Amino acid sequence: MTGKVQKPCKICGKMFTPCADCENDKTMFRWKRVACSPECAKKYFARIASSRQLNPENKK
Repeated sequence: MTGKVQKPCKICGKMFTPCADCENDKTMFRWKRVACSPECAKKYFARIASSRQLNPENKK
C-alpha cells in the first residue's frame, strides 16, 4: 500500500489528504483539492471573490 498524499490547507496550513477523485477531475473545481474542511473552503472562496472584486481589470 502506498502512502497517502498530504498537502497544506490554503487557509490554515493544516496537512490533509485531498480527495483523489477531486484531484483527478479536471472538469470542475472542488474545494477538497485546496481546503481541509468546509469551513476553510468558505474562507478560501471568500478570499478569491474579494481579490477578484478588487482587481480593476475585472470591472466593466
